[in-house]
Amino acid sequence: MKPFSHRCGGGREQTAEGETSGRHGWGRHHRGWGRHERGEGRGPVESTGNTVLDARRREVLEKIEAERTKLREEAKAFADFAARERREADQALFDRFMAERAKGSGEAPATEA
Repeated sequence: MKPFSHRCGGGREQTAEGETSGRHGWGRHHRGWGRHERGEGRGPVESTGNTVLDARRREVLEKIEAERTKLREEAKAFADFAARERREADQALFDRFMAERAKGSGEAPATEA
């Protein structure tokens, strides 16, 4: 074994897709950028030393965050809508079931308020 080969990728095998495997290898779960690498979940971004670039960066990040907030709100509104639709469909199905059941037994259908 070469000196320091364990630090430089020694002992890892390459798969057919070109990925390395092994204790220190990159697996499929490391393919894309994670939250940390994208800058999400961090504090303020360090200054580049150029005030114009820093101001532009802040503007763009604020627009992105506003869009994320808007998308989260839309997703919640849709989830609420879908839940109401499912509830209405369930209620209609239940009402039909109760009506058919009442026909078979000669009882008057019970209605829910």
